Amino acid sequence: LLFMATAPTDSQPTLYFEAEEARLLEATKQHTLELTVEESGNLNELANLSAASTAQNTDKPFDIFHLSGHATIKKGYPYFIVETEAGLSDYATAKDIVEALPSSLPHLIFLSGCSTGASGNRQSIPSMADALLQQGATAVLAWRDKVEDRDAIQAAATLYGNLAAGNPVIAALAATYRHL
Repeated sequence: LLFMATAPTDSQPTLYFEAEEARLLEATKQHTLELTVEESGNLNELANLSAASTAQNTDKPFDIFHLSGHATIKKGYPYFIVETEAGLSDYATAKDIVEALPSSLPHLIFLSGCSTGASGNRQSIPSMADALLQQGATAVLAWRDKVEDRDAIQAAATLYGNLAAGNPVIAALAATYRHL
């Protein structure tokens, strides 16, 4: 699992990504989970980490990519708010995210940001999740509307706890829905 949280200094409200990371580790502690955390929230750093992981492991380096932070629809287009090298807001498209990941995309991408499953410009522009699928992603989880940080953290913990226990994605997702 590759985990990246974004927390630009000029973005509000503050998200509890450290609590999210801790909750993921707690939920999966009885199972084998290799967690790699990209600490900067910057797509260039994510690309560097992805390249280094790919060089070390010729197989698919990550099964899952979890991106946590704020997202928005701006001028009709969906964006995930990542960080510049200075820690300020930078608006990333689905294409930007795909370019920062290994050429062999993870099996599952979880966009844990508000409205990442919502279409832009009155439904004429695909959601960020749909755009990632169009860019070659196999499966994408996203939030259709706004989500409270605590609910997003609990959903991720339930999902990854079930996946780490060996449950298929659809069963883990069903357990997550039931829990929520």
